[in-house]
Formats: sequence, structure tokens, C-alpha cells
Amino acid sequence: LLRLEDGWGLAQADYLSGRILNEQARDDEALPLFEASRRLFAEAGDWRGVARNLNLMAVGHVKTRRDFAAAAALLAEAAALPQQCPPASSYFK
Repeated sequence: LLRLEDGWGLAQADYLSGRILNEQARDDEALPLFEASRRLFAEAGDWRGVARNLNLMAVGHVKTRRDFAAAAALLAEAAALPQQCPPASSYFK
């Protein structure tokens, strides 16, 4: 049973809240939520959750700050994650 106070549940809540803000073009508000979610997913060992957040953080850096270097670094970090982790039998978004 997953409870909201579990790290993974909190990570998912931050991610989804950030997605809502992102869809509303409120990227400055979404970025801290994606960062918090990324950290919590990392603590939970969920590299897919980390990668999803890194990808959206990269988009946010481009949209709000025009910081292409930061975006490229975040995308490179996300791309390297699957190579560091064991393969899984399924993928969920």
C-alpha cells in the first residue's frame, strides 16, 4: 500500500503538481517541484522518475531562462541514467 507520506508518493505528487504548473506556462513555479521530485525519486532508487524530472527541468530552463547549457547538462544526465541502472521488464510513464 502506497501512502502519500512515502518518499515515492511525495515524489509523484511533486511531479504531477509540477506538470500541472508546466501545462499552465508557470514554469518558474514548476522547476522547484521538479527538483524536489527528482531528489525524492533518486532517494527511492527510481531512475525513471529522476529522468522524467530532469527532462522537464531542461524544458523549463529553456523556456524561462533561455539557458541552453543548463538544459543540455540536465538532458545529458537523464540520458546517462539508463546506462547506470539495471534493465527493467517494463516501463511506465
